[in-house]
Amino acid sequence: MGTGGPCGEPQHLSRLHRTLVSRVYDQPLESLLTDDAAGLVRELFDGLHTADEIVSRLPPVPMPMFRETWVQGFRSGQASWFLDALRENEAVKWAPRAPLRLYYGASDVDVHPDDAVLGAQKLREHGGNVEVIAVGDFDHASVVFHAVPMVQEWFAQVADG
Repeated sequence: MGTGGPCGEPQHLSRLHRTLVSRVYDQPLESLLTDDAAGLVRELFDGLHTADEIVSRLPPVPMPMFRETWVQGFRSGQASWFLDALRENEAVKWAPRAPLRLYYGASDVDVHPDDAVLGAQKLREHGGNVEVIAVGDFDHASVVFHAVPMVQEWFAQVADG
């Protein structure tokens, strides 16, 4: 996990668990989440609920959704199939062939700003041409609206050579 740790918005963590845990790794949700949280995730991520419905029903802080035994193991550095799977699927073990820019907001709690900087550094270590662009004091949901004009301008510059 990145420097932000398992503390981002709960809908992202729930989606991650629903997808990775039960579908990809064939592990029960209950191996990471409490029984109540696992039931809620199954109910909310059935494809029939809107994002607003999901957000309104999940706790504002996701840590209580996790089993205390897993949280303690995570905090103490204990090995687990889930952490192993996250390491195996790190997003920075490759180098982009084209120039890449990572745009981030200083108030993002989903992808911590340090994660964008560290990710760019790791991609550069693999030979990537990567820039990190601070967009401003925006959260994850709103940073895109402020980054799009910057992306368009960059694309125009690249196209003009």
